[in-house]
Parts: sequence; C-alpha cells; structure tokens
Amino acid sequence: LNRLTQAQIEFYHSETFDPQSIQGDVLIANILLTPLIELYPKFINLVKPNGKLVLSGFLSSQAEEIENIYLEAFEREEKIEKNGWICWVARKKSK
Repeated sequence: LNRLTQAQIEFYHSETFDPQSIQGDVLIANILLTPLIELYPKFINLVKPNGKLVLSGFLSSQAEEIENIYLEAFEREEKIEKNGWICWVARKKSK
C-alpha cells in the first residue's frame, strides 16, 4: 500500500457494503479461525483473480486448517508468525 493516496484506496466494512457488487485487488481480514472458515466462499468472490488476500487472527496451530481450505483458490506467498499468531498472505489463482 506504499505510495498510494487515500483517494486510490476504497475501504469497506462488512455491515455497509453489498458483496455482490465489488471485487477488490486486496482483501484484509483480521478475525478468528471459525469466521475465516465460514467466510471462505464469500472471500473467493470478493478478490479479483491475481488479487491479494491477507488473513490474520488465527494461531500457528491452526495454520494447516486455513491452508487446507484456502489453498483451493489461493496460492500462499508468505506466512509470518509472531508470538504464536499467523499472518497469511496469498494470491488468488487465475482461472
């Protein structure tokens, strides 16, 4: 997000947008494991092909479960662990 102006970035809150009407270049979600699993079908549609997905809020012991689900549609580019928590960065596979 470096060198981007605020005018170049659109932010959406889950309660205030229609997920059928947008697809983004980047989706960032900092929530726990269960919601990440439940939201997987929606996240697939919200990220453009080759777009980035950044997930955090789950424990290192849960990373394999996330990958088993998300690697169907995304390719992991980076996994960062800090104090037992994971930040998972991936790119959506092009069709």
